[in-house]
Amino acid sequence: MLTPLALAEGAGVPVGLWRRLAAAVAGPDLAEAIGNDMTLVAPFVEPVEEEDGRTLLRLLHPAIGDEIRAGLAGVRAAQSQIAVALLEAVPNQDWSRADPYVRDHIAGHTLEAGLLPQLLTDPGLFVHADPVRLRAAIEAAPTEGLGAAALTYLRTAPLLTRTEAPAQLRAALLETAFVEDGLPEYAAAVHRLGIDLPWQTLWSLPVPGIHAVTIGSIPASGDEPAVPVAALAVPEGTPDAYPIGARGGSALLVHSLVQRTPLGDTSPERILRPSEEERASAPLALSVGGDYLRVWSRADEEVVAALISDVPFTGADLSPDGILLVATERGAKALRILAQTPPIAS
Repeated sequence: MLTPLALAEGAGVPVGLWRRLAAAVAGPDLAEAIGNDMTLVAPFVEPVEEEDGRTLLRLLHPAIGDEIRAGLAGVRAAQSQIAVALLEAVPNQDWSRADPYVRDHIAGHTLEAGLLPQLLTDPGLFVHADPVRLRAAIEAAPTEGLGAAALTYLRTAPLLTRTEAPAQLRAALLETAFVEDGLPEYAAAVHRLGIDLPWQTLWSLPVPGIHAVTIGSIPASGDEPAVPVAALAVPEGTPDAYPIGARGGSALLVHSLVQRTPLGDTSPERILRPSEEERASAPLALSVGGDYLRVWSRADEEVVAALISDVPFTGADLSPDGILLVATERGAKALRILAQTPPIAS
């Protein structure tokens, strides 16, 4: 009955959850006694009142935990039972509704059970779990056993922990990271979590050396409609890029703005940039810092999307219809801003 407290993570286990975990470890024979009576454990535990009103249980003294762990026939087996019980405690597998202990500490228990890689396939957990604790658990696991989604999380985690990003921003940053790493099914799953994301990442292009970007369009011709494009200034010799300027200088890589389609045969002369009037009348505007971008509404000057990066931005532009084009030393990406904006007062 005390095993879950001896193996607990953090400050303690919520009372209701402790009963579930104790029953999972003790088996059905003791489940009824655990559910109805705490007399057996009362001398060994103490309650801890949390600021959110929850009551946690923890062992009265660390030595009790040492004694219990020393007497377990199999710590990994007990941790496996706890991990399974924690997973079953997530309401309809909706991590936004999970008890904070389940959400933030299940990774630690599955790590000790040797089951962490199997857990790290759910974008909902990545978004809602405390990134400090989840990152620590993943970093403690053998890298060769981690799946692609877990490696993406591990790459993104320093940004999540450094900025103390709330769940909405964690979801948005992970959605983009999944697209960058070629995991569109995980990016789509993030959009299905019921969180109002500020953007949808349309594509990502891993091209190094981009030092400027601009948005434009190839004019309509005959029956062919105008094509919105992203123009990326890249080093000469970049595959599919159009040379410009003196030899040994820059080249222009032209890419569809809304699709992951290169347009390598497009010369700069064919590209029309939005006029100053078009930009000024657009509902959204862009502010650029060294490692952040903000998109804001002209009507009320409210920020509708904020993008942060662990490396400096090397270029950014915003189309009149709200597609953000950004570049870093790693490459470029396009994000459709999803915010609904009020009309600009005339």
